Formats: sequence, C-alpha cells, structure tokens
Amino acid sequence: MNIFNISRCRSILYLSVCFILTVPVFSQSIQFRMGIQYYAGTEASRFNGGISWLSKGDFTNDGWEDILVFNPQADSESITVMPNYGDGTLGDPIITRLDQAPTDGVAGDFNEDGNLDVLGAITFPNDTGIAQIYFGQGNGTFIIGPAYAVARKFKLAAADLNRDTHTDMALTYAFNDYDTLYHVAIYFGDGTGGMALSQDILVRSGIGWGSIPATDIRASDLNADGFTDLVWLDYMPMAMLNDHTGRFDSVLVSTAWLMGEYMELGEFNGD
Repeated sequence: MNIFNISRCRSILYLSVCFILTVPVFSQSIQFRMGIQYYAGTEASRFNGGISWLSKGDFTNDGWEDILVFNPQADSESITVMPNYGDGTLGDPIITRLDQAPTDGVAGDFNEDGNLDVLGAITFPNDTGIAQIYFGQGNGTFIIGPAYAVARKFKLAAADLNRDTHTDMALTYAFNDYDTLYHVAIYFGDGTGGMALSQDILVRSGIGWGSIPATDIRASDLNADGFTDLVWLDYMPMAMLNDHTGRFDSVLVSTAWLMGEYMELGEFNGD
C-alpha cells in the first residue's frame, strides 16, 4: 500500500464513535440555533428506535431540497420524505412503506428520468445483503427497482466513475465483523438502473489487526484531475485514484488514525 499524501486533496470530516468532530481549527466561532423539530416516520416507529439514515435532495421536483430518511424498524419499515416548503418549514411526511427498509444509502438519478432515486443497503441475518434501487416518482414516493446481491457488511457510494454520463455504484463489503480483508467493488451503471460489476478489489485492513470492515465510503475528485476517486474509512482514511477510465488499482493509506465511522468530504481549509 502507498501513503495517502495527495496535494490539493479534499479535507475529510470524521464523526467518531464517541461523536467527536475532527476538522481544521477555525479562528472564528460558529453558532447555531435550534430550528423547528419534526417527527419523520409512522406512529409505530415512534416507539421502535427511529431512523437509520438521513439525506437531502429534491425528491418532489419543486426546486427545494427535501429531507429523506430510512426507517428500518419492525412494523413501520419505510422511506419517508419530508417536503421542503422553501421557507424553513417542512410538510407532512410522505411515506413509502416497505417489506424491509435499508439501513444506509445514497441518492442519485439511476434511471435518468429526471427524478431523484435512492440506492439502499439491506442486510439479512444470514450474512448476506442486497443493494436495492428505489426509483423516485418525483412526488416523494418510490417504487422498487433492481437489486444486487452483496455481503452483509457493506457501505455504498454513487457517482459517474467512468464519465459515460451514467451513475455508477461503489461499495465496500466484508462477510464478517473484524475481517482483516475486505472488498471494494465497482459497478458501472447503464442509465436504466442496471449495474454491471467492473472490479472487485481485495483490500487488507489498514491497521493490520482485526477491525470492523470499512465503515463509510465516498466518491469525490481527490486530486483535482477531473475524475471521481474513492475514499473510505478503515479506522483511517484509505483511497484509490481513478485511472481516467473508471478503474482503480493502488490503495492509498492515510497517515492519520482515528476510530471514525462516518465522514463527509469538503473544502474546509480553502486550499
């Protein structure tokens, strides 16, 4: 493995297991005030543990970014959209009930109909899982699309990796907790919701001793070459650079070490 030391790379924000935010230190203080609180879900889900994933996007095609959540709790499994009125308030939940809701996901227009879709991660007790596409209808509701079988422990990212204008899928997966080897898989989209496996890369854990397999993955242009790369967390940031055809080879390992589970990419230090 190579050391992850890319110039002009995007900064990474971690959310660690103890809810510590790691970002560059700012010279000015930033304050937030509480806005309006909303309940997103069914009445049954109020008592069953809440939501597992939250995202934003214009799921109702009115020009405003809405809030979307997954509710994977028993008796209330659903995708819920909270429509944004554009004035700081949200409308009543728009609920799409499911037999089994995802626990993680990513949004994108996978069938290129102009409506925002969702790609969700569903896991089963028998160490298997599926990456399930839900086609958005443009009104906050969804219908079931194609599904792709993967291992139980996996995380998802979506972006146009090979620059053919279609949204592709990248995921990290493992078969067990504390595996020292896990996989990074690349699927190329065909613009209809179909996905074809392009690469399945075996990766050794960056810390060298048993760990929970990669806990988050993102797609972004890390080295400012105009091509989308991949970065994920394996107790430290790890990455692979796009070879300009949508293929990925050498794994880059960061020198930073942190027990993070979630991250977000952004230009935090203005370089």
